[in-house]
Amino acid sequence: MAARPAESEDAPFHEGLALLLAGEAFDAHEVWEDLWLQAGGSRARYLQGWIQLAVALYHWQCGRILAARRLLKRGRLKLETASEGAHPGEPSARTALDWAERCFKSLGKSEAGKQLDAAPPLVIPRLDAGPSKPD
Repeated sequence: MAARPAESEDAPFHEGLALLLAGEAFDAHEVWEDLWLQAGGSRARYLQGWIQLAVALYHWQCGRILAARRLLKRGRLKLETASEGAHPGEPSARTALDWAERCFKSLGKSEAGKQLDAAPPLVIPRLDAGPSKPD
């Protein structure tokens, strides 16, 4: 069973997650970037995936559709290859991917290079699954 990280290690990730779920995507990215710069391996890929999802949402909120799609694709790829990057008490990479599917659903339906028909979500989807389970 993996040891739970110290509360001081959990706090910044959860601060970023709260910001993202409140629609403050740019601020979430800023919080997580500090964690990412200190991480390595699968943990770094996991954090980078969340960062790229946050930046994708920010670009979408700013009307930059192609940039949003590009970062969404990169973020999904990072999370698909970082299945063990979450600390206990954090959402799994699978949960992040499921959340992204719901959050960016209408972005994927618009045509590349054209103005987006649907605006970014006014209410960010909540995370449906609980935190990841310890190994």
